[in-house]
Amino acid sequence: MTTRTNPRRDGRDARPKSGEYFRGCRVVGITLTRGCFVCGGYANFRSAARARVTCVNAGERVVALFDGAARVSRNDPDSEAAQVTVGACDKHLKNLAALVRLTKNDIITARKIRRAQKAKP
Repeated sequence: MTTRTNPRRDGRDARPKSGEYFRGCRVVGITLTRGCFVCGGYANFRSAARARVTCVNAGERVVALFDGAARVSRNDPDSEAAQVTVGACDKHLKNLAALVRLTKNDIITARKIRRAQKAKP
């Protein structure tokens, strides 16, 4: 009998066929971000979306997909689970909403990020 990896619970570095697991992406309000994922900028308090990833390594790969415009943090020091936070300036809130909508299937890819960045404000 084969056991399936549940990326939400066991913390192993599981990956889908393309992209990364990006579970439960939702807008969380204002938080410290590295910049706007559309226009860049600098670290500041902005509207943000947050999603769970399988582990810190997976989170770092997701941050790389955003060209560093996101940050990864651990939920609990005793757990491998982590979360990625992505920010957007006031001008690009619709792009952030598009990112949340595009990742409803719990997988993020570079193509989905580009589509969200190009969404019409």
